[in-house]
Amino acid sequence: MINQIQIASEPKDSNLASTLAHETRKNNAGRILFLSLCVVVMLSGAAIFTACGGDDDNKNDSGTFDGNINATVEGWSAFVNSAEIRITGVYAIMETSGFALSVFGSVSNTGFTVDINSLYDSRVLRLITATVNGATVNLSNARWNEAFFYVQNANSETVGLLWRENNNVSVHYVFADREVTITSEDRDGNIWDVSLKPGWNIYYRISNNDSYSMTSQSPSGNLTWNVISMGVKAARELCACSKLIDDEQESCNKAWESAYFNYVGVGFNDDDELNYFFYGGNTFENDFLAELAKCSN
Repeated sequence: MINQIQIASEPKDSNLASTLAHETRKNNAGRILFLSLCVVVMLSGAAIFTACGGDDDNKNDSGTFDGNINATVEGWSAFVNSAEIRITGVYAIMETSGFALSVFGSVSNTGFTVDINSLYDSRVLRLITATVNGATVNLSNARWNEAFFYVQNANSETVGLLWRENNNVSVHYVFADREVTITSEDRDGNIWDVSLKPGWNIYYRISNNDSYSMTSQSPSGNLTWNVISMGVKAARELCACSKLIDDEQESCNKAWESAYFNYVGVGFNDDDELNYFFYGGNTFENDFLAELAKCSN
């Protein structure tokens, strides 16, 4: 089942809507989507879950793949069985600033399955040249986009983010509209050596201290799927902003507020004390406040 998404067509407290945010910071090459937020409208009126086949996705892959993800997730059992969260589904999404598509998968005792082959529409593809910060693209009109993966609770709230990595490698699932290569060094000093075929592809972002290398070649070492609460994620990012100074902190805070404005707002009370206003449900609020309490300057 595929869902077309029209931005801001549902109020924040709608049971038909769930929110998500993506962010891109300097040197975060390989995250195709720029800072954005979508309201995901389930046009069918209900979440529809479809199981799919495929090999276990914790193995390493190179290049193209068939669009079927069958994943074992680290820490999945504790996350799914949390009394607060009550996971009911997983979805993948691909979006631009004005349009997005989502497709639902199914949850198991150890992870999830999802078939992202229907997660395609020309309206959600972006020019590669606009997203790789000056790296060389052999076809200037080639387009792509990346799929992101989230978990939902019984109230249709997006409560967790899924990603695949090891200590210094992250995995990216991208759809390309034609055969294309991305090479050379970008303006931030990141190195690209990525070859894409029409359809779904996998590439890898390898951390090299202050820069990254992007490659289509599968690295050594096991790559695992992980899950994190959206509230925890937001709190950790806000904590990281608080450790910056001057203009860097201001820029970081603005990016954070834009990324999470449908989850949490920030203001001050009559005593000039910082207040948070929560829109993302009790799970987000509880996780956010508990994690933020661990932050220290």
